[in-house]
Amino acid sequence: MKNLGILLILPFIFFGCGQKNPQIDTDLSVKAPSLLFVDKYEEEDRSGVDIIDDTRVYLSSNIKQSFCKVYFAFDSFKIDPSMQSCIDQNADYLLKNSQDLLLQGNCDEVGSEKYNYTLGLKRAKSVKKALILRGVNSKNIDIVSFGKNNPTCKQSTITCKAKNRRVNFVLLQNN
Repeated sequence: MKNLGILLILPFIFFGCGQKNPQIDTDLSVKAPSLLFVDKYEEEDRSGVDIIDDTRVYLSSNIKQSFCKVYFAFDSFKIDPSMQSCIDQNADYLLKNSQDLLLQGNCDEVGSEKYNYTLGLKRAKSVKKALILRGVNSKNIDIVSFGKNNPTCKQSTITCKAKNRRVNFVLLQNN
């Protein structure tokens, strides 16, 4: 019985189990993955996500309007009623100024990369829906999730983690 097992293994030792002419990838170029993903569809739940349009320009110093951030409870994408005044203030500006907007969903460092990416996307979708309910045109709003990769505070304290659970409003230059 032992000899039979050895006889079965011997061909693999001498001849191997790989290809005779293995294909080697000679393309040494590196393609860095994009961390920015956008969902341009307000109500549609899709399995894939689009990569953000790199031709758009973020506006910062040219715009005097500062948007308040929407903060979230731990492990939640539900907008707290205390954040409604922030939503209203930001929506009022957007209704008066037809400006394209990027909502950036963020999380604290608790949890996996994939989980926090998904949670950040859900947070951005929640804010987008709230803005749409206030009358902001859904076509002017794109969303992105940074998950836990864009912290404003890097200390591992409760206060710091709470600052990282947010959605930022970023104006985009209209094409």
